[in-house]
Amino acid sequence: MKRIMIALILLSVGAAGFNLGCKADEFADAPSVKAPPSDSKAGPLAPGQGLPPNHPPIGDAQSDRVGIPSAGSAAGAPDRDPANYGKSGPILWQAPSGWLAVAPGNEMRLGQYNVPGPDGEEPGELTIFYFGPGGGGGVDANLERWAAQLSGGEPAKRDTRTVNAMVVHTVDASGKFDAGMAMGGGAPKDNQRVLGAIAETSAGLYFFKLVGPIATLEQNEEAFEQFVASFRAGG
Repeated sequence: MKRIMIALILLSVGAAGFNLGCKADEFADAPSVKAPPSDSKAGPLAPGQGLPPNHPPIGDAQSDRVGIPSAGSAAGAPDRDPANYGKSGPILWQAPSGWLAVAPGNEMRLGQYNVPGPDGEEPGELTIFYFGPGGGGGVDANLERWAAQLSGGEPAKRDTRTVNAMVVHTVDASGKFDAGMAMGGGAPKDNQRVLGAIAETSAGLYFFKLVGPIATLEQNEEAFEQFVASFRAGG
């Protein structure tokens, strides 16, 4: 009887091992699916190829999204190295002595200067933006937006001039500055001023915006005019 029981146990263990072996490769006998033969070799898709109708473009076209790409990635943009500001690209300029070229505070900015004011006053900040041909939202929309960021002061002053054969649009506004928390502008500040310039270049609009306390910008008003007057077309 013992021998019969042992034999039955051995047969059960063997059958279980066989079943486990089958489970380990349960897809081995699954039917395979082969792609139909192709008459041409696979290659990269052309821009827009294979996309549904009305799908936005992908690939290189994404780099020209209005207001979205980093300034340094825009075609034709000059070097974002502070040592090279104004020395390359479709627009050249000369910063006034005393303005400190610093690294851009974020990827949206092409360049940045710290502008010192009188003793005891906070410095101003001049930021430079470039979004490629057709990018940035247009002249009027930006000048109006910059002016609207200040309230309680005199009406904003706008002007258009030609600087070294280049059309430049300017705005001068003062009051309580509020860029909006959503735009990373921080809390509103009283007694602020904005001096802005938008230059029309062969490669699109360049935006220059100086923001700071009224006293600081009063001290730098002439320097800002000299800065704008230095604009000229580059290579």
